Amino acid sequence: MAKINGLELKNLKNFRGHEDELLHQGNIYLEGKKIGEWKQNYMSGPDELYISDEYDLKKLTDKIVELNKGKEDPFCYEMTSNMEEYSPWGELKDYCVEILLSHLVDLKDWEKEYKKAEKKYGPSTGIVIATDGSGMHEYIMPYTNEIDKGTAMEMMKKENLKFFKNKKEKYMVFACLEDFNLFEEVHLSDIRSDKHRVKNKQNDRQR
Repeated sequence: MAKINGLELKNLKNFRGHEDELLHQGNIYLEGKKIGEWKQNYMSGPDELYISDEYDLKKLTDKIVELNKGKEDPFCYEMTSNMEEYSPWGELKDYCVEILLSHLVDLKDWEKEYKKAEKKYGPSTGIVIATDGSGMHEYIMPYTNEIDKGTAMEMMKKENLKFFKNKKEKYMVFACLEDFNLFEEVHLSDIRSDKHRVKNKQNDRQR
């Protein structure tokens, strides 16, 4: 199952926005437990994000920022010399969870493509993704993972692919299902709400 910092999206559904753009919604899971719900806004406004009272959204955001600080965002397609300028754990950290969930939609789609390639070509199959994040220029190349990831990526780069000039294309290689689990995982114990802890202690005293 595709994950970013341990977050998963389940029961993912698609719908159309007010300009017929493709939008998404789903349930948020961490360590196999549903912790909230997410839905992109029909009018292109802020995402609708609900986290269970048992957990704390700020703690979740802060933990992701802590774990990912200094790491390259593989989904940042903007041309910039500042690695953190458009990063969900950099200058966009106020929207960290929402951005990661939108990235998860792409990651889940690529995981499906990997499974299709594996079914078609056999278990020793990987895929290379080349994209500029525009939704228009995305290329998928199956390869035999008897060659290493670096070689597979260089093979893809030699293809005559088209990208937007103001976008920074990215190449990602997936050789097994574990490759779809990105970054160190957050744990439920990291994000438990202080109010919920207090309530549980009070309940324990009343027993």
